Formats: sequence, C-alpha cells, structure tokens
Amino acid sequence: MLKIWSMKQQQQKAETAAGPKKKKVTAAQLRVQKDLSELTLGTTMKTDFPDPDNILHFNLTISPDEGIYKGGRFFFTFNMSQNYPHEPPKVKCTQKIYHPNIDTDGNVCLNILREEWKPVLNLNAAIVGLQFLFLEPNASDPLNKEAAEDLAKDREGFKRNQWRTEATSRRLRKSLRVRSDPSFTAAPEETSDHIIFNPPSSAPNVYHTPPIFLPVSDPRRKFHIIAEQTSAPAPTSSGAQTDAAEDALGPTRRLALSKLNRTSSALPPTIGKPHERKYHLKPEDVEEIRKLRATDAKKWTVKRLAQFFNCSEFFVRLCASSPEAKAEEDAKIDAIKARWGRSKREAREERERRKELWGRGD
Repeated sequence: MLKIWSMKQQQQKAETAAGPKKKKVTAAQLRVQKDLSELTLGTTMKTDFPDPDNILHFNLTISPDEGIYKGGRFFFTFNMSQNYPHEPPKVKCTQKIYHPNIDTDGNVCLNILREEWKPVLNLNAAIVGLQFLFLEPNASDPLNKEAAEDLAKDREGFKRNQWRTEATSRRLRKSLRVRSDPSFTAAPEETSDHIIFNPPSSAPNVYHTPPIFLPVSDPRRKFHIIAEQTSAPAPTSSGAQTDAAEDALGPTRRLALSKLNRTSSALPPTIGKPHERKYHLKPEDVEEIRKLRATDAKKWTVKRLAQFFNCSEFFVRLCASSPEAKAEEDAKIDAIKARWGRSKREAREERERRKELWGRGD
C-alpha cells in the first residue's frame, strides 16, 4: 500500500515538473472546426469569436441587403454542447426584434434547429436558414403570434412596427447605458503589444522660451546671446568670438540663425499706436460741445465733434444728446418699417413681444 502511495506521489511530481497538460480535443470541437472550414459566408454575414480558444461559442452578425429587414443589423449567439452534432446548436438573438419567428426573449423558431435537426447537417445549413428567415419570414409557424398576424393582414403596418421596435430598443439601451454585447462591436483587425509613438512634425524652436525662464545651465541661453549679438551692430573686438560661436553651431543652426536675422531686420510696421486715455477736456469744453451740438446737429455730428475735441464718440453722446437728431432718425426708421410686408412686420412684432416677456416666466 505504501509503495503504491509513493509511486502515485512520484507520478504527480513528474506531471507538475512537466508543466500543465494540454487539453484534449473533443469530438465536438473537431466537428465544429470542420464545419467552420467549410463555411461560406456572403458579404451580409460575419462571425466573431469572443474567446479564440473556445470554438464551441461564437457570434453571428446578419445585415440583410434586401427584404423587409434591409439595412438592419441583427446579432445571434451560437453555443454547441459536447454532444454536437447529435444535438443541434443553441441559437439566440441578443436584441429585441419584431419578427414572427423570433420572440421577445431571443428564441428562434427554425425547424432544422429543433425536430428536423440531423447529425449530417452542419453550421452552414443553420446560418443559411437564419438568413432565409430575414428574407422570407414564415407566418405559418410563429413564435410571436402578434407579429405573424400583423404580417399576414397588413404588410406595410408590419414594416412600420418592425422599424419602431428596433428604434425603441436601440434608444432604450442607450438611455439605460446597457453594456453592448461582444458581438455588437467589431473585433480589431490587428493587435499590437507595444505603444505606437507618433513623433512631432518638427523640432521645437530653441528661441521659443524667453531666456529669463531658462536655467543658467540650459544650452539654449547660448543661442539667445548669439541672436542678440548678430541682430545689433557688434563691435569689432567681439566679431571673432561671434564667428567662432556661429561655426560651432553647425550648418542647420546657422541657417536658422540667418533666417532669424533676416526677418528681424525687416519687420512690418506697427498697425497703430496704442490707445492712451486723455483727461484734457475742461467744463468749458463740455459746454462748447453741447452748444455746437444743439445749434446744428447735422453739421456738428458726433464723429466730427469727437475729432475736433480729440475725444471718443461715446463721450460726445454722453454729454451732448440731440433730441431733434434722434427724432429724425426715428422718423427714417418708421418710414422704412412702413414699406415692410406683412410677414416681416408680424415677425418683428412677435420678436418685440417675446422680448417684453423675457424673465416673466410666461
């Protein structure tokens, strides 16, 4: 007895040292592998394996290009047991669909997946049968009786209900933030185990950072010093030092430095002088502005008074308003409004009414 026990322990140690055992390939896996190799899918169907090591479970996406369900995308899961092909694959729809042969729980009514299944049939037959259900729904053997009656009596009404059901299901899943089934997302075409580095389009300019923010030991300070020396007329004593520093830069840096010197010496003129506030007007000047504006508002316009007294137009309007000029301007606007058509006038009145109701909660 002790000898048998010691032999068993030695056998276990040997198995542990040899590493994990390889899983045996079952008869069901061999048959599924054969069916998948013989599978012929069109452009309207696509398979996806969430776990590449488990070929007994995969997802199928059907995108009909004709019929009532044209333009839609429908997702199914295939699960095969170890008794396959003696037992049919279990097929289920992972989304809500308005179909006479598919109920609200995703169960599929297909004869070859039930009593008419035979071991000689393969996965290609089951997938073709699913595709045929979307091209020609069968109302004589329904799972969803309401959809079957709707299809038999009113085909156009059935189409509307089908689109409404699909849109409602999609909107509900989005509002509830339901996590998508793995078959909803396409598998990546290629995977990589390293980080992809995208270098910048060009090297940063050494003159970008002002020298006041650079450390004392930063080599970029040297380029700022050289730029300052070459942009201004340097004395003859430091010319040799500047030439030696330029030679130490290399051809690329010398080219950049020559461009900098050429552009800095030919800068465009400034657009305008910066505005400075002036407090030069006295009370007598303000009275003069009011007097001129009151005597002849057409001659002494706001713009002319601002130029004459060297002040802003806002200040002129603030201290010298002209009721007569305002009345003339209002009369011009009223004459323009009188030429408006009915639609434009009503739109303007509606806009003014809404403006009065702002903030009232009406």
